[in-house]
Amino acid sequence: MKLAKAFEYFVTSKVGADKPATISWYKRRLKSLVGLYGETDLADIMPEDLDSWRAKLAQRQVCYENHPSRRSVENHGLSVYTLHAHIRACKTFFGFCMQRGYLKNNPAVELKRPQLPKEPPKHITDDDLDRLLLAAQDNPRDYAFIIALAATGSRIGGFVGLTWEQVDLNKGVIESHEKFGKVNEYYLTPEPLEALWRWRRLCEFSVVFPKSNGEPLTYDGLYQIIERCAREAGVEGRCNPHSFRHHKARELLENGASLEVVAEILKHENVATTAQFYGRWTKEEIRQKHQRYSRQHYPGATEAPEEN
Repeated sequence: MKLAKAFEYFVTSKVGADKPATISWYKRRLKSLVGLYGETDLADIMPEDLDSWRAKLAQRQVCYENHPSRRSVENHGLSVYTLHAHIRACKTFFGFCMQRGYLKNNPAVELKRPQLPKEPPKHITDDDLDRLLLAAQDNPRDYAFIIALAATGSRIGGFVGLTWEQVDLNKGVIESHEKFGKVNEYYLTPEPLEALWRWRRLCEFSVVFPKSNGEPLTYDGLYQIIERCAREAGVEGRCNPHSFRHHKARELLENGASLEVVAEILKHENVATTAQFYGRWTKEEIRQKHQRYSRQHYPGATEAPEEN
């Protein structure tokens, strides 16, 4: 069987089972592989061929269309994150081929992914969050929005167009409609729940976070609430909407929740996503955790001598 035909079967297997956005993601990531080896028999594809494909992606040549001659070509490899995603898609595709019996040996088993860089944590700090809430406390709508975003760990897109019918104030649950048509439930602790009750008594509209005319605030409108409160509070650190989600993940991890539990609360499909993007710590935080979770006393140990 040709690789291109196997790819057709792979895509068909996902239609009706996966979201259209997921299918498009695989098509984009595997387009170059099909273009390179589409007419090759699956059984003839060797691990070295996939190594070559990865190398071409890493050193891909790009023609700059805005150049007068349109001949300006420069090596411009994919970012490490995009390259990592291409290889993930490749491994999934060949795994599918093995499951369907198209292959006896999987050439992608040992295809290596690039190591992703360890970036610093992307959360809003506790102090900056407190200052934002203090700046918003005289506006019940803005206060309810910020404290609910911080407490639930929801994506901000789930708050755009959120209606009171989607908020169960008795159970403390928000039904969040997020990207790719997903509907997730997020949970409220007592103080955020009280803030929403207080705002519910004042709000005259069916939308939870409305403009003055009752129309729902857009993504940009909700972002502007954060920016305005940040200016009033003098916050200069990270406080974009997604930093609240990072903050919630760190809060849960610091309080002893496992990565699996955090993944469930944040609605990640794969716990590896939680570990990769949210389980990040500074060197000093790692040192402190080592001290906190390590054994403190050993037999025969003596106390450090006092300094003179």
